[in-house]
Amino acid sequence: MPVVRGAILLTDDFRIDPDVAAYIRAHPSTAVGGHAIEAMKIAIGPVYQAFGVIDGSDRYGTAASIAGAFPLAPAVGVATGTGWADALTGGAYLAELGAPLVLPEPRLVTMPWNRLTANSVDEGWPLANVYVFGGPKAISPAVYDWVKRVTGAH
Repeated sequence: MPVVRGAILLTDDFRIDPDVAAYIRAHPSTAVGGHAIEAMKIAIGPVYQAFGVIDGSDRYGTAASIAGAFPLAPAVGVATGTGWADALTGGAYLAELGAPLVLPEPRLVTMPWNRLTANSVDEGWPLANVYVFGGPKAISPAVYDWVKRVTGAH
């Protein structure tokens, strides 16, 4: 999968800074998450429909939708969905690799691991790395062990 170059632009809840809105109008963009989609509707109007959107019922569903857009990713990252710092920095790092970041807590079984793990011999592709962002206060030992088990990571 080729790495797509771009910028990660943040919203302030449902608002977008006017300069950011001008950038979005001038560049192909994808809004990720409900707040970003609503902010684009408000800031740039009906033209937002020409842009991509990735959403889910909540942050975990959105993360699963993003992961589904990377069917043969070379890596996968894991971060907690209850704090933003690890996910923000991890997401930026993984974007450079062309890989998704998933938020496994609290609904571990709903994640699309079958499309992301090296355990799928039918696909015949290797998952080179699994990155876990955050220490034991962010990712519990039980979640870490689960990620190792389903991905075959060491």
